[in-house]
Amino acid sequence: MVTHLSIVADILHILLHSKALGMKGAMLKQLVAPEFEHRSGISFKQAFAQYPKFVDVLKELNTVVHIQKPDGPGDVTVFLRTEGQYQDSAYSLASTPPANVTLVRPEIWIAFSNADASRLRFFHRGTEEVVHYVPGTDPQRETRVSNDKQFIKLDPVPANDHSAWMMEFLEKHPAVPNTIQTVARVIAQTYPYSSQLNREFSTALGEHGQSWRNFRTAKIVEYIHNWMRKNGIQTTIEKSSSASQPFGFSSPKAEVVSSISDSRTALRALIDGLDDRELSQILVPANLLARFSTMRKN
Repeated sequence: MVTHLSIVADILHILLHSKALGMKGAMLKQLVAPEFEHRSGISFKQAFAQYPKFVDVLKELNTVVHIQKPDGPGDVTVFLRTEGQYQDSAYSLASTPPANVTLVRPEIWIAFSNADASRLRFFHRGTEEVVHYVPGTDPQRETRVSNDKQFIKLDPVPANDHSAWMMEFLEKHPAVPNTIQTVARVIAQTYPYSSQLNREFSTALGEHGQSWRNFRTAKIVEYIHNWMRKNGIQTTIEKSSSASQPFGFSSPKAEVVSSISDSRTALRALIDGLDDRELSQILVPANLLARFSTMRKN
C-alpha cells in the first residue's frame, strides 16, 4: 500500500543514495516537499500536519535514514541507511518505472519545475552542479556564481507555460466530464500559476489527476531537453535506473479512496481555494452559493 510516508521514503532514497556525506535537513526538506506534492497532489504541510518539524517525519523513517545531530547548534545531517536496510524497510515502494519514463535527476527536476520567480538557478557547464538562491539572502553563493564563468543562468518553466499546459490537457482529454472541465478551467484561467494552484487543479480532476501529472511531467522533460540544446549543453538529465522511483514520474496518489463523485470533489477543490471576495466574483446560482458558504463555515 502506498502511503504518504512511503512516498517520502522513496524520495529520500533517490536524493541520498549517492550522498556519502549526507545532506543537511533544511536543504533536504526543500527538495522533498515539492516532489512529494508533485507525486501525491496534496501539500506536504497538510499531509504531515501531525509532525511539528521535518525532522519528526524523518524520525518516523528511521529504517530508511540515519539522523546525525550536530555537536552544538546547527542543522542535522541525514544519511541513507544501507541499500539492504532500505529494501527491507516497510516503507520501500519497490516499484519499477515503465520503460518509456524518463528518470530525471532530482536537482535538475526541482530547478526547472518550480515556478518561484524570486529564486535564481544556475547550471555549471563543467561539474553539472545546480546552484540556486534568492538574491540578497546568500552572499557566498552569489559571489561564487558571479566569479565562475562556467555557471549559466537556468530558466525554469515559466508560470504561463504551466497554465497553458493545463488548458492543453483539458482540450486533449475529452473523457474528463464537462462539470470537472468547467471547474478545472476556472482554476487554470482565474489565478496565476503556483504549486498550490497545481495541487488544486490536480485535485479537481479527481481520477483524472494522475493523467494530468503524467502529461505535465512529459512537458517538463521536453522543456528541459530544449533548454539544454538551446544553450549548447551536451549532458544527460537522466538518472540511473537503480533508484526505485524517478523524479518526474508520479506515484499513485496516496489518499484514502472516497465515495464522493468526481464532480463533487472538483467543486469542493475550487471552493476551498477561494475566499468570500473571490466567491462573489463567480457567477453561481444564489441558492448554490449559499449552500457552499454554509459548507465552508462548517
